Amino acid sequence: MTGSQFETLCLTARERQDKILFAKGLEYTQGSEDRGANFKRLAERLGVDPLTVWFIYFHKQVDGIASYVKFGKEYSEPIEGRFDDAMNYLVLGLSLIADKRGVV
Repeated sequence: MTGSQFETLCLTARERQDKILFAKGLEYTQGSEDRGANFKRLAERLGVDPLTVWFIYFHKQVDGIASYVKFGKEYSEPIEGRFDDAMNYLVLGLSLIADKRGVV
């Protein structure tokens, strides 16, 4: 893959990921301004840290990627979707850490 092809891949992926991240945010936050609201709600319910809940959801995407690597099959969604979701979960994890530290 050439440098320009790689750049196009990155820009296209980021555009796709942003569309998903911003569209799903409304659903997952249930109208809250806090983008980590879904992690915090479940964490409170379970008595764990929101990052623990985040990690479980993130790891689900990693498991999907690992399954593709091992078996070469796409099951419930295209592999690109798993990568897009994993990238978005990394950003959401960073937001939870920034929120915990009081960093904007």
